[in-house]
Amino acid sequence: MSVHDGTAVLRLAVEAAGQPVSVALWRDLGGFPDQDPYRSVGVEPMLGRVFGLAAAGEGDTAVVPARGEARWRLTVTAHTTTDVQKNVAQNTDVQNNQKGTHTWSC
Repeated sequence: MSVHDGTAVLRLAVEAAGQPVSVALWRDLGGFPDQDPYRSVGVEPMLGRVFGLAAAGEGDTAVVPARGEARWRLTVTAHTTTDVQKNVAQNTDVQNNQKGTHTWSC
């Protein structure tokens, strides 16, 4: 999933072997609060495809294996579109460029 804001790009990837994954994302583009608005991004990596079990269909929910542990990884990459253009011109992959990338494993 990628969020574009002008030339800035925020890319998110969630991985969990054998589990359905999603990323919930919300953006505040300066509309809150009225007195002193600010811009922010909320990111919620999810194991599963829906926000609640009531809406879940077959295969929409994560299942904790018998060993009692489910592992997941979130990778966040931030760059500008000019970085992307430079990498394309140099025939390189943005994801292989470690600038602005961080991975969390849980």
